[in-house]
Amino acid sequence: MLILAIVFVLYSEQYGWVVMLVIVILLGIDHPPTADDNMEIGPLRRALGWLALLIPILCLSPLGISQPVR
Repeated sequence: MLILAIVFVLYSEQYGWVVMLVIVILLGIDHPPTADDNMEIGPLRRALGWLALLIPILCLSPLGISQPVR
């Protein structure tokens, strides 16, 4: 994915993503392990997870931002 992101930035000439790529390269792409993978997620955390997944669906318009019709 990192290589694809670099190719995308170079090919599409959208250089605003260069800062994000530099940060990802410097921090690394590995996620630290969890403390205990066998622990069950509680109902509050499960509800918060579903809410976090719903926020972009409910808040972002599929049409994007457009100019008002005059």
